[in-house]
Amino acid sequence: IGFTSLGLRAQPPESPPLPPLWDAVYTVRGGAGYKDNVFLSQAQPQGSAFVSGGADVMVLRLAPSGPQFDFFASADAAHFLSTTPSHNEYTAFAQGQVSQDFGTQWKGSLAAEYFYQDQFLDTSFLDASNPGSGPAAAAAVRGHTVTLRPGVRLNLTGQFWLALETPGTRQFYEHPLDDYWKTGAKLTLSSKAGNRVTARVR
Repeated sequence: IGFTSLGLRAQPPESPPLPPLWDAVYTVRGGAGYKDNVFLSQAQPQGSAFVSGGADVMVLRLAPSGPQFDFFASADAAHFLSTTPSHNEYTAFAQGQVSQDFGTQWKGSLAAEYFYQDQFLDTSFLDASNPGSGPAAAAAVRGHTVTLRPGVRLNLTGQFWLALETPGTRQFYEHPLDDYWKTGAKLTLSSKAGNRVTARVR
């Protein structure tokens, strides 16, 4: 149960048909509900009503020349009204990308992502010694994830293009989970007609 409002800039009738150089869209939402087992407990489940709120923002640079830029951010919070101890949950996500054409064949890009979570989650699947058969486990998961995705694209003859991306991710967790990092490469061969072949090495 909730509500959502959307805000964006009005365009007068006499505006030119070309889009503005920069454009932005904002969204605000709120809601309420009930969760019957907030802490995912087998022995003593606690149910509670909650109220929640969130917001989104999207910013675009729609230029016919020069670098292209897009940015998106979203955040949500939930407050549970009758748990012991008092409990709140938060998530936030942000993603930005800048890209630039170099002539008619080459295009370079750099994207960055950030994710924050502070939630109670089921962590039983992390037991590698006995997956799927152990008792359910839950923990307060709090962590930050940072990802960088540099890439380059080459337009080939005909309708084909080739893209190489080398993403790298660093995860920072608080106890009881451990930090980790991963990196790799993704090679994509695609056609504008929709056919695509992708090879990944990580």
